[in-house]
Amino acid sequence: MSVGSSSRAVSIVSLENQPCTTKKSKLPKRRRKYIKSSWVWKYFKVSKNGQHDICTVEILNLNNETVKCGYKFLHDGSTGNMSGHLQDKHDLYKNKNKKQDHTVQQTLKETLKRSKVKMHKEPRNQEIRQAITEWIIIDNLSINIVKGKGYKKMMKIVDPAF
Repeated sequence: MSVGSSSRAVSIVSLENQPCTTKKSKLPKRRRKYIKSSWVWKYFKVSKNGQHDICTVEILNLNNETVKCGYKFLHDGSTGNMSGHLQDKHDLYKNKNKKQDHTVQQTLKETLKRSKVKMHKEPRNQEIRQAITEWIIIDNLSINIVKGKGYKKMMKIVDPAF
């Protein structure tokens, strides 16, 4: 086929301004190093695989042995759940003037011995739990009511051994 005899025009295409159609290779993302400035990091460490934050507060088990709490949270950079855990489970607070900062938590038995309160047997505890559950359902309350300061204060008065 000769150029002069063809009725079709041939156009020359420049590839300089055309988008590249090859796959782009992804560069590995660099992990940011954050400065752990929250007070909770005094009591938590990141797991070896970097996926969990583990509570290192020392507690006494039933055999009167000191062990680490070991409670795990998903490592997402947030410290709110860890702070709540330290306050609810270990009575540790950011401001030392709120509660005294102890790294060894007393067992329930030790606490009750000091307060001279006799512990219930399991059937009584079960009866109390059942009554609380019915109260929450009947009055259509949030289940989180049992975590509130008012509830805890009320239960200390109503039944200190519970």
